[in-house]
Amino acid sequence: MDTNRPVTYYPNLDSPGTAVVHVPKGGYYLDGVAYDQPNVQTALTEPALMVDGDHTQYTFDTRDGVSPGFVVDKPDSAVAQEIVSFQMTTAYGVVGSSRYVWDYASYRVIPSRTSTPGAFKFGLRGQLARPDGTGGSPGFHASPYLYNLQFTAGGRVPADVTKEVSDRGLAHVVSTYAVAMPGRVGLDIGERLLG
Repeated sequence: MDTNRPVTYYPNLDSPGTAVVHVPKGGYYLDGVAYDQPNVQTALTEPALMVDGDHTQYTFDTRDGVSPGFVVDKPDSAVAQEIVSFQMTTAYGVVGSSRYVWDYASYRVIPSRTSTPGAFKFGLRGQLARPDGTGGSPGFHASPYLYNLQFTAGGRVPADVTKEVSDRGLAHVVSTYAVAMPGRVGLDIGERLLG
């Protein structure tokens, strides 16, 4: 995306693994994804690509991708939901994307090589709980705990996107949910099924 004009450019695939985009000289924000393995996505995000010559080349190696996520004190916890977001403030407004992640092994991000302090924000939000063992949805019914975690970094996609969070550093909140009729379910603000 052009960071000064509301114009988005899409690549042409010249050969397997090679995408070519013809753009005018200037500054660009790259927000893309590569699917190079079955069921694995790798985010390609660069907040400040500069095109200043006749031939500018950027190479992204999906093997450099790392899985974002949270490590918590409860060893039996699993990802109930995770949202990875990329947000860029441009001359014409805020652009970006968010992706839902259900499994840390299926999603990776490549740390960005460029940065735009104050304009770009990487975000990670996660809900972790104890699986109920049924294998069904929602899969976390009656978990004795629910972690609701968030991490943001400014300027770039950081190299360290796995955050360790200790129970000592979190507030303990007890909440009770009820539904109006038997057989009904409740949803929290993030639309995550509670039970």
